[in-house]
Amino acid sequence: MWSDEPKDIASARRVFEAEIRPNILELDEVIERVEEAMEDAREDDEDEDDGEGVCIQCGDGDDDRKWARYGDEDCEDNDCHGCGDAYPATMRKPLCRDCYW
Repeated sequence: MWSDEPKDIASARRVFEAEIRPNILELDEVIERVEEAMEDAREDDEDEDDGEGVCIQCGDGDDDRKWARYGDEDCEDNDCHGCGDAYPATMRKPLCRDCYW
């Protein structure tokens, strides 16, 4: 709404002061929030990519080492290592077709 009327301008100013100005962030606060979010994202990436597999049968984090201990990359497991459904998983093919695609 465009108007030169003083009462309309005053009304628009009240709306701005009550509804808009309280939600405007200072530049320093925006930068701080962005830096915190980036740091949190980096920490999440580090937590997720720890290089450790998890055995879906026993819950142990040394799954790859156990397979390596057997020395047979084609030794079959009972379940898909992605979804846990019945699947003849091997170290070479640990995921069922649905999880692979």
